[in-house]
Order: sequence, then structure tokens, then C-alpha cells
Amino acid sequence: MNRFPRLRFNVVLAFIAALMLAACTNIQTGGAELSVTGLPDGTIVDVTVTGPNGFAAAEQAPTTLTGLPPGSYTLEADVVELPNGGYIGFERFAADAVAFEVAATETASATLAFEYVGARIEDEIGDAAAVLGNPLTYDIVGLATSFDEDNLMVVLELEESQTDLSELITLFDLDIDQDPTTAHDLSNVDAFCVPTPGSLGIEYGIDYEAGVGAVLYDAADNVIVPLTDPVIAGSTATFHVPLTEIEGATRINLGLILGNFDAPTDCTQGIATI
Repeated sequence: MNRFPRLRFNVVLAFIAALMLAACTNIQTGGAELSVTGLPDGTIVDVTVTGPNGFAAAEQAPTTLTGLPPGSYTLEADVVELPNGGYIGFERFAADAVAFEVAATETASATLAFEYVGARIEDEIGDAAAVLGNPLTYDIVGLATSFDEDNLMVVLELEESQTDLSELITLFDLDIDQDPTTAHDLSNVDAFCVPTPGSLGIEYGIDYEAGVGAVLYDAADNVIVPLTDPVIAGSTATFHVPLTEIEGATRINLGLILGNFDAPTDCTQGIATI
């Protein structure tokens, strides 16, 4: 039997396989320079890069990636929290996802443009002072701010079991320029909380009493502006302050002392003393 045709066939298959291997190993790739703006110099951000054929990689920006197959990619990152060095708590920054194209032998550029989106302050659970004869010992867990085109939102979070806010009284201090030297009035948290957070120069305050309502106090002009009642859901209360009433300020420092109808029970990062 003639074995040469089979031999020639195997040689052809081997030749085709070699060509395919060479083609695969010679695919030209590109790169991407990833950067961030809107954050302090030297900030490293955890990012995610996704691309063609299920490509996904967790990276840290700024950095430059190499060996990327040509195609369409997306760069994105979660909200970044940085310590508020001028006060307490954290400042939060967010960036929209960025799409970019990688071409063979070229390096693309993609930049995440971060913007300030709010603040967050944590408070120790269980540090509230009980009031004899009153079971409503309101205990702050945290404060957070955010904003939209019209309002600054301040979210008060109490210990999760505290859903009866029928005796809640709050005194918020707002430092709208984050400058303690421009204070127009005494800071409640600096005067009546231990330890004092310090570095809080208030221009405005939010006073709220359950059953009475909320007002914005303008410390500079000694003017009181009525506010809508907070939106209460479980153990949280969200206050809305029109930006037009606080000079359009969105990046602020704030503090809080609160209590029930009988006495103060807690402060942000401190204990109420009055």
C-alpha cells in the first residue's frame, strides 16, 4: 500500500499548524496610559479595566498597561474616600467611567476625572449618655453629606435599633468654607462635646426638634429660615438644605450634638457634656 499520500497530508497539516501558531504569536498589541485628576498628588486609585473578549483586570492608577489586544475598553473606579485632613472624617470623590480605544502598536490615554461628592463622619457605637427616666438614648453612628443641583443633603444615621425618633432634637454646625477662622458663632460641638473635634468655624446651623420642625440658622446675619422636615426612614433622618440659602456651598465640614426632650445624649466623635 502506498503510504506517501498520507505522509504528504500530514506534512501539509503540520505546515498549516505552524502558520497558525506564527500568526497567533505575532498578533500586534497596544497599551494604555491610565491617569486620574481631581485628587491630591500621589493618590493611588484602585481601578477596573474591561475590554474585548472578556478582558478584565484590576489595576492601580496612575499606571501604563502594555500587551493589550486592540479593541474597545472601559476604565472605572469606585468612590474614593480620603481623610479630611483639615477636620475629621472622610471626603468622598467619584468619577464617571471612561471608554477608550486601543490600537495595535499605539498607547491610548484614559483619565478618570474625580469630583467631590460629599463627606462622611463615623461615630463610635455605644458612646451615648443615657438620661435617667428616658429610654430614648439617641446614639449617632454616622453623618454623611451629598448634594444635587438644588440641595445639600445631610444624612444622620443612628444606632439601627433606634427607630423611635419622636423626641429627637439636633443641633448641626455647618462650616461652609472649611475655615475655622471665619466663624460667626460658637460651635456647639466644640463647646459641649468631649473630646472636641476642633477646627470648626460655623457660618450656619440646622436646628431640629421633633414635632416642631427644622430651621436653618444664619449665624452671620442672625436670620432663621424654615426648612422642610427631615425624611425619616427607620433609624436615619435626611435633612435638605437649599443651596441658595448657604451660598451654594457643597464641600463643607459639619458637627452634630443631639438628644431627647430631656437632655443631650451624643456628639459626633465625642460625648455630650451639657
